[in-house]
Amino acid sequence: MPGSSQLLGPTTHERNDLKIVSEHVNRYNLCSKGDYYIARAEIEGRSPSQKDGIDSSKEYELRKSYCTFLKDLGGKLRMPHIVIATSTVFSHRFFLHQSHCKNDRFTIATACMFLAGKVEEARRTLEDVVLVSYCLQNKDNPMASQEFKETEVCERQKELVLLAEHMVLVTLDFELKVRHPHSFVLLAASELKISCQGLVPVSYIILNDVLYTTLCLQFRPQHIAVSALLLAAKLLKFKFPVKNWWKRFCVTRHQLDGRWLELNFRSHFFILLCM
Repeated sequence: MPGSSQLLGPTTHERNDLKIVSEHVNRYNLCSKGDYYIARAEIEGRSPSQKDGIDSSKEYELRKSYCTFLKDLGGKLRMPHIVIATSTVFSHRFFLHQSHCKNDRFTIATACMFLAGKVEEARRTLEDVVLVSYCLQNKDNPMASQEFKETEVCERQKELVLLAEHMVLVTLDFELKVRHPHSFVLLAASELKISCQGLVPVSYIILNDVLYTTLCLQFRPQHIAVSALLLAAKLLKFKFPVKNWWKRFCVTRHQLDGRWLELNFRSHFFILLCM
């Protein structure tokens, strides 16, 4: 699975922050209609890339390639996983409105990583980000690092990334708030006093793979978290100790009865399993 090679698991810092997470959940009205999410059919129907002649399977491959690139880039920069996740969401949001035909995905992804580092308070210098990005894109060239040190190459690459960062900011309308589902998984596990030790790690594996999909554009993070926990529980044959626990995350009975969220989630997950 694409995300499984770098397992995102709960850290000691995250566990100590559960109280803060709880306050965060209470501060936001999770049932509000304020956030804008889009149905999968609409995402595919309005795709600028498909309007420019790229079919859905090719667009999927392009999405997969920049997600993998971001994972590798973040790893080499020793970025916290939240920066990789945020940069991936930024990239998904960008290509929801912009075409792959008119924008180099690796340049945009590099700009999203640089921007996410600032947003998540894990800054790396522009030159470091651009150097690692350049070497990754030219990994078959053993002289890539040396070439980058040439003034013209270095300055040109930095200018491209800064221009791309500006395009990302304008395209996202300077809306840089990203809430990830991982904190909601930890919160649920803590509140429900879940005894199954494997539930959170398996949920995190699922969430890592979800980064390769457009689910972050379709559903609220707490809904994705609930779906990850439900799917992990089924895989582990675990029964939750509290009935209707998902109501705390504003997931309704109708949504569960209709299975629309979980089925959509499963369709993405099993596609990833078969890759």
